[in-house]
Amino acid sequence: MRCLIPVHQELYPRNALARAERLCDEVILLYIVDKRLIERVEHESSYILPSYAIESVEEFVVNIHRQEAEKIKSEMKVPAELRFVVGEYYESIEKEVLKSAPDLVMCDSLMRGLLKLDVPIWIDRGLDIEECTVIVTSLKKIKRVRRSIELARNLCERLGAIYYI
Repeated sequence: MRCLIPVHQELYPRNALARAERLCDEVILLYIVDKRLIERVEHESSYILPSYAIESVEEFVVNIHRQEAEKIKSEMKVPAELRFVVGEYYESIEKEVLKSAPDLVMCDSLMRGLLKLDVPIWIDRGLDIEECTVIVTSLKKIKRVRRSIELARNLCERLGAIYYI
């Protein structure tokens, strides 16, 4: 099972990273540096740095975050592929889902922008899971429901949890 874990410079998904080691065969780490952060740093440093040095601010910020992303990848106990992006958070996740077609997106908190994705989302609070419940509210997209039910059954088996529909 391939899992996509978006990592934002401010939202470090510790629970999802730990759970992915039990659930996933392969992890795609999508480390996202927000463009607005770079713009903010450039703006604030413009009072201190000369104009020729401001051009290297983006490179400096990106290098710091790239080192952090490599560190996260090296600590993973399952095969992990690192994708490093400078861009908008939700837009970057949406593009990566379309590009790599993961089975699951894992994060520590639900953000409304993730609800648009056409892939199951695992919100991990870091607790022990004893049972899994899949609630089907509509059969409009029967293929999607079947895929989600099979995925949930597979996840429950890997966690050793009781499975309910």
